Amino acid sequence: MAATTPTDVESKNPSHRSWVHLLLEALHLRHRGKAGDTDSSKYAMRSGSRSLNPEQLESMKKKTQEHDFRWTSKRRRTHDTSPEMTNRFLTLSVRALLDRGLGQTEVVSVTSDVTLATTLDVLAAHNVTSAPIHSVSRGGSQWLVGIIDIEKILQVCVNVFRSDTGCLDAVFFELTLEQLEKSGLLNFSEKWAPVIDTDSLFRVLMVFLMGIHRVTVVDESGRLIGLISQTDVMRLLASDPELLGERASAPALAFGVPRARVETVLDTAVTVTALNRLVNDGVSALAIMNPDTDAIVSSFSANHMKAFRADLLHQLTLPILEFLATRSKEQSLLVPSLSHEATLADVIAFLAQGHHRVWLVDSDMKLYGLLTQSDVTLAICPSDASVKQSIL
Repeated sequence: MAATTPTDVESKNPSHRSWVHLLLEALHLRHRGKAGDTDSSKYAMRSGSRSLNPEQLESMKKKTQEHDFRWTSKRRRTHDTSPEMTNRFLTLSVRALLDRGLGQTEVVSVTSDVTLATTLDVLAAHNVTSAPIHSVSRGGSQWLVGIIDIEKILQVCVNVFRSDTGCLDAVFFELTLEQLEKSGLLNFSEKWAPVIDTDSLFRVLMVFLMGIHRVTVVDESGRLIGLISQTDVMRLLASDPELLGERASAPALAFGVPRARVETVLDTAVTVTALNRLVNDGVSALAIMNPDTDAIVSSFSANHMKAFRADLLHQLTLPILEFLATRSKEQSLLVPSLSHEATLADVIAFLAQGHHRVWLVDSDMKLYGLLTQSDVTLAICPSDASVKQSIL
């Protein structure tokens, strides 16, 4: 079947032009330069190359000293844990995680004076979905100011389309990140909460429970020294089962999202429809379902936008399964799944391999539920009461 073009889609529904059609015109048809022109190697920064400013560092240290339990306010539920288990979370430092080979000590980053188009190229070249942002002062000093990711970029596009003009032209994608922030379209500090390398694993878990999936790590002087992701914590838990305690053998479904609350899309959907669902509805992933068998045949998430360059945006007009077939081998049509009878330890071992979520199914691929890395974090994180008791 021939690929559907933006013009084809528009002609079928002339009164509604989705943001992606304008995006295709702006980026795919008029994007400056060819794919691969960006010298992305210069954006791979080693530890210590960037810093927090002094005010940011002092604010972080104050929160650490006060054990800011308000960070847990958005948690859906809490669990009491044994004193031994809680102490492990409080005494294991971020530095210890990095020393054990968990996390990244060579970080891909961008400066606030690069364009949105260049940012897309950098993320694509390094096959990552996010990167720390640094501002450059007149004296040449560079300070950490936030983080940029694919989800934020997609949200910016949606917000522009919803504005009075609804205009996404080539000039827009030549705006710098700093200009986008000053205009109010982009918020550097959203979903950004750095930790100090002397902070505990518990604080990292608290940041994850704020909806942040990659945590920037700095040292006592504020220098950037690495990143810790939820996958790194899954690897830690898989290698140290004692951290799970009695929950290791508990049914995984007890900690996940049941079938009734899983967001789905039909396997005949156009990719842009699924993408709009992710952005507009705040959904982390969609189960792609066969309407005839009611079985899950694939899944779609922002992670599938890895290595997605501006000149490939025309692919968003493809049917969702055709689009997924263009992704890398790791992001193929295969469903990352386990039996609905899996234990929490089974799920963690699976997620430690780099999967962000696992679909729980039966032998016919009938969907029972979903468990994400965030669900696991919530399942193993000590309650506020447990932590306070350990500290006191």
